Amino acid sequence: MDVSVIIPTFNNSAMLATTLTAFELVTFPQGAELIVVDNNSTDATAKTIKSFSNRLPIRYAFEQKQGISAAKNRGISVAKGELLVFTDDDVRPSTEWIVTYLAAHLESSEKLFWGGAIESESEGPEPD
Repeated sequence: MDVSVIIPTFNNSAMLATTLTAFELVTFPQGAELIVVDNNSTDATAKTIKSFSNRLPIRYAFEQKQGISAAKNRGISVAKGELLVFTDDDVRPSTEWIVTYLAAHLESSEKLFWGGAIESESEGPEPD
């Protein structure tokens, strides 16, 4: 089964680069793709996405209409995978993240949503 991971992004190229670098350590099942949807960014987002094309199974998609829903819908419209997994442009997934979602889906395909633990990192001092 093919998996499409969809990441909408808007004017966050520096953090997106950190996220895509983290994805270089992720195990991608055969046939998996990483779709990054540029939601009409004015920064270096397109260049950042394309710079990972030799290192990840990445595809660039552009959505002019502003908004996360429009960006996610663009990702869905170009996705080749049967299983769609959404994430944000400021994450660092575990290495087994995609294969774990795929295994959960294959084990219990009637379920439509899975989630797991999230460890937050603060960009500044940690709040109380």
